[in-house]
Amino acid sequence: MVPPDAAATDQERIIRYVKVTFREDLKMTRTIAKVIASTATALLLATTTNAQDATTKTAAPQTTIDPHALYEQRCGSCHYEHGADLARKKLKIVDGTIRIARTGKAVESLLAQHHGVTLTSEETAALVGLFDIGLRSKGVFQKHCALCHTSGVTFTRKSIAVKDGRLYARKAGTEIGPFLGQHSRATPSEIELLIEMMKYQLRTKPKT
Repeated sequence: MVPPDAAATDQERIIRYVKVTFREDLKMTRTIAKVIASTATALLLATTTNAQDATTKTAAPQTTIDPHALYEQRCGSCHYEHGADLARKKLKIVDGTIRIARTGKAVESLLAQHHGVTLTSEETAALVGLFDIGLRSKGVFQKHCALCHTSGVTFTRKSIAVKDGRLYARKAGTEIGPFLGQHSRATPSEIELLIEMMKYQLRTKPKT
């Protein structure tokens, strides 16, 4: 804005005043912008740090329960069968729920109070998962593979690797799916069950 007394000044003084005023305003604008940017950056860093601290304090550690080891430890003293074998012998799936074949009781209810054995919810889920894969695999490993490879879980975790959702032999690098079609007498549907079972064994393998 031109000052009141500028009306009597010559054009050169007016122009010089405008230039000086503009430069001062520009400097002030830049200074204010720097202050705002610095303040915003500080607030952002503080917010990020607090969020990271909160996440660190509240996040639960990730753990993997080995259902086979759990079964041996908590169930093996009474049940001599392997977990999957026990499932096929005494359990059944009814409308998507695993139940005791003799009584129809849901297996989770049985595990909640069974001969003094106390399980956490994670342990119960791990055992139910073991029984589920045992029922759905229908003993296909025992039928086609156990004669030479004995234990499905031991063989799979030692000799098989997964990459991009596919299974491969660790040593030879051969893809398991096509290989099984030549290596065994399993039908295509049985090979699908074998692959599903092997993926389960690898998925539940304890992290080392």
